[in-house]
Amino acid sequence: EWAGEIKLEPPPRYSSGSNGQAERTIQTVRKQHVTLKSAIEDAYGVKLTDVMNVWPWVMRHSAWLIARFGVKSTGKSAFQELHETVYRSEILPVAETVLWRIPLSEARRTMKGKRLMKGETAWRRGIWLGRTDESDEHLVGDETGVYTCRSLKRLEKSKAHDKELLLGFIGVPWDLKGGALG
Repeated sequence: EWAGEIKLEPPPRYSSGSNGQAERTIQTVRKQHVTLKSAIEDAYGVKLTDVMNVWPWVMRHSAWLIARFGVKSTGKSAFQELHETVYRSEILPVAETVLWRIPLSEARRTMKGKRLMKGETAWRRGIWLGRTDESDEHLVGDETGVYTCRSLKRLEKSKAHDKELLLGFIGVPWDLKGGALG
């Protein structure tokens, strides 16, 4: 455990240069966001704006990607330095439409306590939004909120970009569905 001291020094007003590394990181994340945003717009044929729920998820995923794959001057990513291994889990294009499996208990109960009958499917369509930092589970959004899951299936290319689902899912990183994570 580190026993050092941190001294906060506010930078001079209107002087982004004095924030050096922080400003450079912001620039890198913004550029990654623009790249991902452009790919989503091309795939869905829709112009993304900052009032859409997908916007902050793309920003979050941009930072997440940089932490796992952005190589620092040490020759390693931040993730690799922290965990002493490279990141190996599967990732998908952000905002791709997928099938995700609702996590069920032994009694086939959903996270909300509803029982799924044997004839009902546990698979739903959703928008892939990334992975969690804590458990590395998938984050998937739909019209009822944003959920975590371990299992998902990619759809064939002709079905992988459901514009209605992209525009209709609810939940942002700080308020996943008007309350709590599903």
